[in-house]
Amino acid sequence: MISVIFITGLFFFFHFRGFFIIDKSEREKFISEIKNSPQLPEKFYTIYNIIHPHSLEPKSWMHFINHQAGENRYCACRELVYAGLYPFYTKAWDIIPIITMVEKYATQEECLNYYIHKKIKDENIDIQNINELGDSEIAELILLIDNPSYYNKMRYPERVHNRVSEILNKLNK
Repeated sequence: MISVIFITGLFFFFHFRGFFIIDKSEREKFISEIKNSPQLPEKFYTIYNIIHPHSLEPKSWMHFINHQAGENRYCACRELVYAGLYPFYTKAWDIIPIITMVEKYATQEECLNYYIHKKIKDENIDIQNINELGDSEIAELILLIDNPSYYNKMRYPERVHNRVSEILNKLNK
């Protein structure tokens, strides 16, 4: 009986704590920014899902399990929370409930829209129109945003080319 109460309490702790961490006006502003970010092209989601399989599936309850297991699985909403709120909230006990809260209001695709546009702006990545990018350019952009030093095209052109070719081969299958 005690274990059932403990597990239920832990569930409610992570499920509703995000609402108490961020005040209502800040939460509404953040969710509004997410909802109003420009949509990415459909091909972008496909390529992102090739690079990070199952990352666009809703799975808020998995954050705690993945964090405890030490897995570094991608989730668009997790990346968004780290990019948008990280300096203010750094503990997993804060981040995981905030991610769960964000997923109540926004889909993984909406989170990805916000995250990609924020990273392009923050990193000063020179892109004129994201809707006109080709498949290889989208793959390079995602790789650059994920790990800018490892996938630096100027320093490691062969590494970037090999990874993009691998992604395009999976896309064409």
